[in-house]
Amino acid sequence: MKKIKLNLLGKIIVALFIVFILIQFVPVHLQDPNTAPAKDFLHINQPSSEISSMMRNACYDCHSNATKFPWYSHVAPVSWMLESHIDEARAHINLSEWGNYPEKTANLKLEGMAIDVREGVMPLTSYTWMHPKARLTDAQRTQLVDYLRSLEPGN
Repeated sequence: MKKIKLNLLGKIIVALFIVFILIQFVPVHLQDPNTAPAKDFLHINQPSSEISSMMRNACYDCHSNATKFPWYSHVAPVSWMLESHIDEARAHINLSEWGNYPEKTANLKLEGMAIDVREGVMPLTSYTWMHPKARLTDAQRTQLVDYLRSLEPGN
């Protein structure tokens, strides 16, 4: 009876391994589109090096065309999740394309960014687990929110 269970378990493990190997051939498009540096948020707004560093560490991997893809980003099914996440993040706010946003859109995005950072929605906890440099202290959150608010019209 035990041999049957081991054989069945062994077959399941082999089947899962084969599926894992096969899914590696499903294509993903993890690449950064070319963009004009002059359109980038940091180039346009010229924040302090401290703010720039915070934004590069906490925002740019998902919300720009300057993503640093780690080794595991090329392993399915993680690659599928990252592709979807990055595409969604860039569609929401793409800091590399900041100069292409109409003024009204940019102002709404600034307001949304400030709210998300202040409330701790961004950066995502799932991102900060693997990227400790993206973790913002309360003081850093306040500093970043204050900076983003300073860019809003009337400030």
